[in-house]
Amino acid sequence: MVIAVVLLLIAMAALLVFAWVSHRAFSPLVRLTVLRSVKFRWHLLAYVLLQFVTIGYGYMIPNASQLGFGASVLAAGVVLLPGALLERLVLRFRDRCLISSVRSARCSLP
Repeated sequence: MVIAVVLLLIAMAALLVFAWVSHRAFSPLVRLTVLRSVKFRWHLLAYVLLQFVTIGYGYMIPNASQLGFGASVLAAGVVLLPGALLERLVLRFRDRCLISSVRSARCSLP
């Protein structure tokens, strides 16, 4: 427990040093001034929480199917397959929309 608190304090100090150096730099690695926008902060919070949920489900679903339902390792992995395929389709559509928005064209499904 003590080690966790010490590491948390070190991480907070490192974050403060990074913010100070970034504020003083001519060309900062990350422009922290974008955090002044309330809208941006809410979107960033939603993105971070969504990543926690996604990683959590990727861990929870196979474990629940193995431990709770007695499924084999193969069956637990196959349970994740529809979500992975759907994610691939969504990412492909998103990429096409991003590219077409740069070219000022319409988004089209694959």
